[in-house]
Amino acid sequence: MGYEQRRKTRGHGSAGRRTAVTKAASAARILAPVPQAMQLRYLATLFDIAGERSSTIVFPFPIDLMQAWRAQTSAQGS
Repeated sequence: MGYEQRRKTRGHGSAGRRTAVTKAASAARILAPVPQAMQLRYLATLFDIAGERSSTIVFPFPIDLMQAWRAQTSAQGS
């Protein structure tokens, strides 16, 4: 591959990255006012990943949510 061809290829790659960043920023502006929307998008992404292939998906679980759940279950048990 010649120099000119490589340069053009790199140019297309940076344009693609620029488009991806613009779309991500636009999505962030739409989802930011509604926290539940981000959670739904997160779950939809997990659903899409799980549908593509049979695999185990490990995703982070917020510690503060776990602590609230433990406090609630211990209060109900008392």
